[in-house]
Parts: sequence; C-alpha cells; structure tokens
Amino acid sequence: EVEVGTKITKTWLLKNDGVSPWTSEVYLGKQTKGKLNPVSDSKVPELLPGKEGEVSVTLSLPSKEGKFRTPNFFLCHDGKKFGDRFWATVTAIKPKSADKDLAKVPVEDKPKKSYSQVTKDSVSKADAKQKADVKEPLGAHFVRDVNFPDNCLVAPGQAIKKTWVIKNTGPRAWPRGTKLVSLDGSTFGQHSTVEIMTKVGKGEQYNLSIDLVAPLETGKHTARFQLMSPQGEQFGHKYWINIQVSKFPSNKELKSMAMEFLADKEVVSVLQEELPVVIKEIRQGKKLASIVELVISKRPELKKHQFVIFIRPFLQSAERFMGFQLDALVSMYSFWAMTP
Repeated sequence: EVEVGTKITKTWLLKNDGVSPWTSEVYLGKQTKGKLNPVSDSKVPELLPGKEGEVSVTLSLPSKEGKFRTPNFFLCHDGKKFGDRFWATVTAIKPKSADKDLAKVPVEDKPKKSYSQVTKDSVSKADAKQKADVKEPLGAHFVRDVNFPDNCLVAPGQAIKKTWVIKNTGPRAWPRGTKLVSLDGSTFGQHSTVEIMTKVGKGEQYNLSIDLVAPLETGKHTARFQLMSPQGEQFGHKYWINIQVSKFPSNKELKSMAMEFLADKEVVSVLQEELPVVIKEIRQGKKLASIVELVISKRPELKKHQFVIFIRPFLQSAERFMGFQLDALVSMYSFWAMTP
C-alpha cells in the first residue's frame, strides 16, 4: 500500500539463464497498457549467463484511491521478446494525518523502510552471497574410465555412450547448469554436450556420460571434453575418448572381442537361457544369420557388445559365400559321378 499521488521505484531481480550475455542492445519492453505506467525509461543491466541484476521502473500513483496494475514488462533484443513476463500491482490509499502518525510511532523508533528499499536490501544480500560463491573455485578430477578404454576398436557410425567416473574436488557443489563441452582438437563429437542435472557436492563422485557417434572414416579419432560452469568458466581435468574406427577387425582383434563377449556373466546367462531356442532353429534348418537376429530381437542387451556389432554384418555375406561353395562342390561331385 502506498499513499496516493506519490512516486515509487519498483525493482525486480532478474537472472540471465541463457547461454548468451545481455549486451547494451537488450532493452525493457511492455505489452499492454496499465493504469500504472512508468514515468521514465529503464535500463537493463549487461549480464553474463548465470548472473543476476536489477531492473527498476519509476511509477507515479494516481491521486485517487484504488488498486492499480502496471503493464506486462519483458526483455527484448533485436525486436524479439524473450524470457518471462513480470509486472507489479500497487494499492493507493489516502495519506494519514501527521498527528495520528506521531501518536502511533514513538519518537525513538527507526523509520520503516519503503518497499523499494526492502527490495534493494534483499537484492544486495543476494549479490553479496553470489559474489562470495564466485570467489570459491570449482574443481573436478578424473577417476577412471567405465567403458571404451583408450584405442578401443569401434565400427564406422557406431553409437557410443562414453562414461567416466569423476570427482568434485572443489570446496562447493557444482552449480546448476554445469555442463560438459567439447574442446579444440577433437576429431568427432564437436557438437555434443550434456548438462549435469543432479547435485554433486564437495568430495562426491559422479558417473559422467555423453552420447557420441563414431566417424564413418576409418582410423584413429579423439573427442576431448571439459566441464563448464553456467558463467562460461571451464574447470577441472580434461576428459577424452580415443577410438580406432575399423570396418574389418583382424583375426586377433575379433578373437579378443569374442573372448571378452563370452567372459561376460550376463552374456553367458542369456546364451544359456536361449540355448533351447537356438537348437530348435538349427534342427529346423534355419540359417545362422537368422538365428542370431532372432536371439538379438529377444535379448536386445546383446547389441551393445563390440563382438556382436562387428559380427552381424558379416554373417549374411559369409553364409551366402558358404552356400555358394557348397553348391559348387555338389555340382562338381555330380559331374564326376556321371563321368564314365
């Protein structure tokens, strides 16, 4: 409530939650006409992503009592609106007599703060807390690779979900909006990023995962990343994945993948459960490729293994080649048997 005919300053605390800084080209706009319009233009502070700042408007109350509302305010850049709308509602009341005010308020009491002063005080406290937080550095250290060790073999265009275990080694939790970003020198994954959606406190470990796609070009490739705060500050260790893209693994590499495949307890359990189905399909004369596809359709978790990824494309072509060889042998035997 404010006395009729007075001027007040309304202040909002806004936050830049985007990825681009607010420059001097950002300005305050209003959408609808209200009964309580600002008497002067307001300046929008220049803010980096994640930073907070004040936007104030000066309002002149009418000379009559009532409830009055400002227009809807919003931020604009290059003629385009962005962000949330905000407004204020003020009730204008008759001024109280000086005698009554003196009778109610003891002389030794401190004067009450106006609404704008209270708002500014709370904003100042928030700014002080934010500045104190900014002074504390952020930290992150690599602990270990969970999958896809250095120089692992992958197929062209293969989907990869790379995971590292990392640790928050800083004095405070990573702020909301912290994300993993690509670094210069990467030969793939340059446009990949992931935001950390859970709170990771001081000293806690975190499984950091990112989805990537292997290049179609064969050879060695590297993707490098680092954590970045909402303010654009990169911090902590750098993380990378080194891969070898190949269409045709060597016999030694394929054997190694097969041994790793069969050493997986989950794979062994799946194969044991599906063995009756495999035997039935073999007895019915089904081809190897179709049997493998049947098992994979029933147990899609097998798709993630490198051995399965590499062996599937070869099964059909290998089976056609073996069938051609068998047909050739049968024809040769028939020709020999008919020869006197």
